[in-house]
Parts: sequence; C-alpha cells; structure tokens
Amino acid sequence: YQNFKERHKDEEATIQALTEIGDNPLPASINVKAKDPNKYDSIVTFLKDKETAQGSDTIIDKINYTEKNQQAIGSLNRIINASNKLGILVAVFFAIVSILITFNTIRLAIYIFREEVSVMRLVGASETYIRAPFVTVGILYGLVSAIVTTIILLPITHYAGNWTEKLGTGINLFDYYRANMLMITVALAVAGSLLGAISSFLAIKKYLKV
Repeated sequence: YQNFKERHKDEEATIQALTEIGDNPLPASINVKAKDPNKYDSIVTFLKDKETAQGSDTIIDKINYTEKNQQAIGSLNRIINASNKLGILVAVFFAIVSILITFNTIRLAIYIFREEVSVMRLVGASETYIRAPFVTVGILYGLVSAIVTTIILLPITHYAGNWTEKLGTGINLFDYYRANMLMITVALAVAGSLLGAISSFLAIKKYLKV
C-alpha cells in the first residue's frame, strides 16, 4: 500500500481517492503458482482446511479459485499434453529426416570414393579401417548441425518467450533456453553425432561387399 502511494504520489486524483477511502484498499495477497497445474485443486483444498481449522483467527479472507479458473487450467493442461505429444512426434520426424539426409550425403561421398573402398577391401583393409573416415564425417555433420540448431533456436525462443509467459505458465522460453543452453547444445551434439555415426555405418555397408 505504501509502495503504491509512493509510486503515484504525483497523481493528485489517486492520492485524494485513497485519502477518502481511509482504509487500505489493497489488502495483502499471495499468488500461488504450482509447478504441476494438476495440483491446484490439492492446494486449494489444503488452504481451505487451514482456513476452517483456524476458525475466526484465520488470515485467509478469500481464495480466488473459481470454476472459471478450473476451466482455464483444464484447458491449459490439455494444451500442454497435446504439445508434449506433438513435440515427441516432431522430434521423431526430424530424427528420421536427419538420418535420411545424413545417410544420403554419406552415401554420395562413399559413391565418389567407391573404387578406393573396393581397392582397400581387395588389399585386405579391415571394415573398421574403411568405415572410420566416413563415420568420422558423419559425427562432424552431427556436431555442426547441433551448433547451427543452437544458433537458430536463439531468435525463435526470443520471439516465443513472452508468448509462453503470457499463457500463465510463468516460464519465459527464452530465459529457460539461455539458462540451459549448454545442456541443450551438448544433448543436440550427442544426438546429432549418434545419428551421423549410425547413418554413415549403414550407408557404407553396401560397399564393403566385394
């Protein structure tokens, strides 16, 4: 209340209205945000039990959790669940696309050097020796892809950050991404390297048969 008066001290109409009211029109309040939206009902039940147990000495005047709030939270839960499922499908789709792109890129490189591969097989080179350069290239493709993806995600999450916060999640996607950028980059690098290595391993298999 005092902070509010201080912020609006130059607004005569506001100060006059507060003076006429006399009492503090801005009672103390606490905004409760649950990490799991499904827990709001349990939180409200807990607070109501405390309110009943304390009787007339309760410090809780009102719990602002209406049916409208429940419907909004229910809708948010459905959106989150649908987004999670969609995210998994999109991740699987892009993983398949990544494998196909890397597979065909490596296969093209192997096709160009197919005669060298055949000669190495004829002179007794091991499969591991022949595979190693191509698998290494596949891993490098994965690492470069991780770096490029990390850079591309910066403007995307910056644009989406305020929007995700306004949904009522209390999470700014851009802030979360910046805070976990190293972990995300490492995860992308590991996943990309594995996909690249597997794609290269499969692509060269055909040319190892002399």
